[in-house]
Amino acid sequence: MMNNQAISIHFPGKLIFGNGKLTQLVEEVELLKAKKVLIITIDPLLPKLQEIISQLKERSVKVAIDTSIIQEPYFSDFEKLVSNIEEFNPTS
Repeated sequence: MMNNQAISIHFPGKLIFGNGKLTQLVEEVELLKAKKVLIITIDPLLPKLQEIISQLKERSVKVAIDTSIIQEPYFSDFEKLVSNIEEFNPTS
């Protein structure tokens, strides 16, 4: 159990998890100078993400949201997701 401690992993990218760390997302996106962000989530969490999504859009960051994965994903779920977001191209 983490007891309100945050853990940051910087290999190969950056992964941060812990209580309250979701609020850091906007800051992390700004540090990366990202112009596009893909958020993969589930429908019940969308209301909790609305403030973050609004803040990103206010900073001219294009946001795409995918809620298609509703269970433990298979490789086929990932392949379908990649196909669906290909036009959005969040890596550009």
